[in-house]
Amino acid sequence: NRPETELNIVIRIINASVNVVRVIRESSNTAGYRLEDITWDGCDNGGGRGGPGLYFWHIEATTADGEKASKTGKIIIL
Repeated sequence: NRPETELNIVIRIINASVNVVRVIRESSNTAGYRLEDITWDGCDNGGGRGGPGLYFWHIEATTADGEKASKTGKIIIL
């Protein structure tokens, strides 16, 4: 938790074949201990709609002084 800190956020959406299908980049200044929601529209980097299946997300947040935190999870689209 880094209140009042500028964060550079990169989210990678990865399909079951371990190909990165989408990269979302955001900058956010944390007003407290919570960030605004960042959503994925289900499309790949070219704007094509992703099909049903298993996807993984990997988020990495970096502060201006280089501190990093990351987490990975999964998404199932029916």
